[in-house]
Amino acid sequence: MKDLHITFAKKYTDAVLLIFLIILAIIPRVISLDVIPFGLHGDEAITGLEAQKLLSEVRFEAYSGTALGQPIGPLYLTASIFKIFDPSIFTIRVSMAFYGILTVVLFYILMRYFFSKTVSFFTSLAFSFSLYHIHFSRIGFMLISAPVFEISSLICLLYSIKTRKWMYMLIAGITAGMGMYSYNTFILFPLSIMVFLLFAPQDKIKKRMQNLILFCSGWIFLSIPLLWTMLTKPEFYFQHHRAISLFSSPEFLEQKTALLKAIFLLKQIPSNYYHFFSGRLIDYVDGFGAFYSFDYFTLLLLFIGIGIAIYYRHVFGLFALFSILLTTISLVFTINGIYRRQILSLIYIYWFLGFTYSKIEQLKNQNLRHILELIMIFTIIIFAYINLQTYFVNFAQSHDSQSTFSNQLVQVSSILNTSSRSERILFYSNRWSCKYETLQFLLENQNCTDKSDEFSLPDEHIIELDTTTSIVLLGSYKNKITELKLLLPEHNVFPIYSDREKKETDGYVLIAE
Repeated sequence: MKDLHITFAKKYTDAVLLIFLIILAIIPRVISLDVIPFGLHGDEAITGLEAQKLLSEVRFEAYSGTALGQPIGPLYLTASIFKIFDPSIFTIRVSMAFYGILTVVLFYILMRYFFSKTVSFFTSLAFSFSLYHIHFSRIGFMLISAPVFEISSLICLLYSIKTRKWMYMLIAGITAGMGMYSYNTFILFPLSIMVFLLFAPQDKIKKRMQNLILFCSGWIFLSIPLLWTMLTKPEFYFQHHRAISLFSSPEFLEQKTALLKAIFLLKQIPSNYYHFFSGRLIDYVDGFGAFYSFDYFTLLLLFIGIGIAIYYRHVFGLFALFSILLTTISLVFTINGIYRRQILSLIYIYWFLGFTYSKIEQLKNQNLRHILELIMIFTIIIFAYINLQTYFVNFAQSHDSQSTFSNQLVQVSSILNTSSRSERILFYSNRWSCKYETLQFLLENQNCTDKSDEFSLPDEHIIELDTTTSIVLLGSYKNKITELKLLLPEHNVFPIYSDREKKETDGYVLIAE
């Protein structure tokens, strides 16, 4: 009977741990998803608008010109969810949260290829509760789908090398090809795999070339629609790359000589890498970085693991280091997007955490090993709690994050959508227009007119405004509220707040009774 229990435990422990990980991954990625972050970012709204477009037109496209240009593979999941449930902030975000949850599961499976159940579980727990991954799992940015295909491809590749079954190498390439439709920077991943297959120690050069051909065949075959777009519509496809290129920035172009340009470029490297690993520099495009990106414990184990991998020339460790350097190369050559563009490096950073943990597990001194293991587990749990506290309290209440996610427009849309008498909207704002994607996605009444360059309500139009028009005043235009209340006393006035706590008024919506 004892042997039966041992066999059962060995056989099903991984399944139990995976179920537990899934539950733990779901909680921080779904709870209060429609209100944290507070608002709806324009790029999230683009995800919703494009998904609705897919449903209405029923088409297949590899690439969209929205948000300066992006692959649209993840939109098909969002569109499927929209078909079952109503389009909303929650359904946009939950479609991307699904990829975040799936990444945690796949990450555990990848770690089990190298490490014990204990190391794999607690490393996956640290990964799941990292501030970085929690944030990008909770917003409707499609980049969070990229690690799903990255890890899936790695698992198939490693399994193929282990079992010498060529079919899995082909599947690894196919999976990498699917990843090309997830995020622009994914193209760096298959490049890193090609280097790995060429230089990783294997029996013969012939076997390396066979694996390389198999992988590339699957990758290229699945990538044909996207590669065709690159070749036939380069102006369309590369508009995003031009917009974010450091070489197109005014600061770079101001440098008069090649030497000055090189010096300017070199100065970007330490500061950008520092901010990526430490945070402390908010990216107003996605609201991340105000606090930190990685906790110091993770960074410590990362650098220890890198040192050990270099010292022992650990094959996958050296590949992981190379991949981190390759996938963070955009820190040197692009502007903005300092955090999200490095999403592919995340799994390698946490792999090194597990690698360092595994070396502790291999210590011969049992007393020392048990003490260090307890410290590891305790520290991982403590930092998981700190990350949750930082995100759901500090970040959620941060004025910068709430401003980045355009929470005022969510309030405006909610108020206007409840007014059945509103036939047209006059929109006044220093920051937004009626064409801003958040309004286009959330606002049911699309008869909206931008009036921000002027402010005039002649007396002869007051009667017309009384019965058909709602007025939105945001930013500095809120100062006109006194004047409008006198001109339109029959209108109800609804305040718009700049924060969740409703401490600061940022505008008003006037709706006829």
